[in-house]
Amino acid sequence: MPDREEAPSSGRPRLEEVEAALALDVEDRRPIPGLFRLNARRIPFLRLAAMQALLGFAALHNLFLDVGVPWSVFAVVVGVVEAYAVVQWWTLRRWFDRFERFHLGTAYLVVDLAVFSLVVWATGVGESLVWPLYLVRVGDQLWIGRRRSAVMAVLSVGSYVALLAFAVGVQGAPVDPATELLKVAVLVSCSIYLVAAARMPWDLQGRTHAAKDLILRLERQSEALAQARLRAEEVNRHKSEFLARMSHELRSPLTSGVRFADVLLERDDLPRDRVEDYLGRIRQNGMHVLALITDILDIVRIEEGDIDLDPADVDLEAVVRETVAQMRTRVEDSSVSLSVSFPRVLLPVRADEARLRQILINLVGNAIKFTHDGWVRVEVEADETGRPLRLAVVDTGVGIPEGRLEDVFAAFEQADGGTARRYGGTGIGLAISRALCRQMGFRLTVESTEGKGSTFSMVFAPDDDGGRPLVEDDPRRSADTANETATPGPRPG
Repeated sequence: MPDREEAPSSGRPRLEEVEAALALDVEDRRPIPGLFRLNARRIPFLRLAAMQALLGFAALHNLFLDVGVPWSVFAVVVGVVEAYAVVQWWTLRRWFDRFERFHLGTAYLVVDLAVFSLVVWATGVGESLVWPLYLVRVGDQLWIGRRRSAVMAVLSVGSYVALLAFAVGVQGAPVDPATELLKVAVLVSCSIYLVAAARMPWDLQGRTHAAKDLILRLERQSEALAQARLRAEEVNRHKSEFLARMSHELRSPLTSGVRFADVLLERDDLPRDRVEDYLGRIRQNGMHVLALITDILDIVRIEEGDIDLDPADVDLEAVVRETVAQMRTRVEDSSVSLSVSFPRVLLPVRADEARLRQILINLVGNAIKFTHDGWVRVEVEADETGRPLRLAVVDTGVGIPEGRLEDVFAAFEQADGGTARRYGGTGIGLAISRALCRQMGFRLTVESTEGKGSTFSMVFAPDDDGGRPLVEDDPRRSADTANETATPGPRPG
């Protein structure tokens, strides 16, 4: 009977199909999972039953056809085959699941050929009508694969030829060479036919599996396209919101500048200090519009991968102090303090100085904008040698919801839908800052607690526990330098 102990390879019937064909019940599936329950329960029983049918057919064969084999000899053969059948049934039932790397079923499959040869010998060799039995071992392997069938075809034909050689050479049994040659030719031809005929259904099954794989790939591609479409719609939505915000951001300073210009053109009796104030406001609005346009151009270049950097050794302390001094005017009339802190020794950092200033302005500007009362501090950390590790902008502002921390770095995105309405802004500053950091080999991260403030960190080097303690004012610095570290407002606690 077929021995199906091997796991199906590509193109073979699935295990579920085999189990359905064998009508396995719940009890069959329970003790041993997978193919082992086939080999250890159903297949041993089928093999035992097949052996009984074979012996019964051989007995009828010898009963109706005089082959010259004594019944006593035939009885011994029957006893040997019965013992073999019982032993293989018992061992497969008891121990097959313990030999995960050695299939007892495969061993019995080959030994079956010797048993078949014994039955053919007991039914008269040349006089036997049981000789096509060898084709069973070829045909019952077709569902496993052509290679397995081809191996069994060679072994089957070889077993019959070996039996003939034994009968003629050892026992001197009379055989008709022409008849035996014809039998061997029939075995070879039928084996070739079986193996070759299996090609068509196997190719068809292979094509079926290929079609299924193609359908699955198309489904995955369709799902990916649907996800891409949703992302595109989301990006378009953000860009639409961005355009709406940008129109407001541009209209306000431009309208203000035009009105101040109209006043200057219509009146020539304004005091000089008023004229200077109006001109300053016009310039301030113009600088704001210029900054907005620069941000737009930057985000376009980033999306196109067209960002040029000019790396050099940058004095980080000088850049931080100059930037903070530049932004002091934003906190002069507020209850927010702005301070800096540095390690005692600070070496230059390799970066593009202009882009580094741009990032710092974005971070400090955001911190000031979202801090109503409290403090904003720029902290620089370095290791014991003075190598810069991290620049952090810490504030006590409104904070960011936990689920929106990464969203703030997306282009055209702010922490929530009402942020733009309450605080203004285009929502691209942080996206630009992270992209520039990535271009320079840095990392920009954020930690925040809603309602308690945020910390945006520009990491220059891997995290290191060896950073030096921060000091608000280095005692070795001059008094003038120390006085620059803070602006009016409450001191951080």
